[in-house]
Amino acid sequence: YVLAYSIIMLNTDAHSPKVMKKMTKDEFKRNNRGINDGADLPPELLEGIYDRITASGFKVKDDDESDASPAASSADLDKTSSQAKYRAEA
Repeated sequence: YVLAYSIIMLNTDAHSPKVMKKMTKDEFKRNNRGINDGADLPPELLEGIYDRITASGFKVKDDDESDASPAASSADLDKTSSQAKYRAEA
């Protein structure tokens, strides 16, 4: 969990225009010392994570950015209706 949280924080730090002083690779590695049952993760792993996140990052889709088509939504409604009908008959 610690590494996942650290990656989210790095992503925010690296890609938010509100953060003026960006985290360095050494700071990221230092922040993650001892998180592997008291041991350090391999520096190559942390450096790779740092490089990938700072290069491209990741974003969470908003509800408005959903790529579900109206047809898919109708199919989902039909499926839900069928399931409700089945439960009612059972």
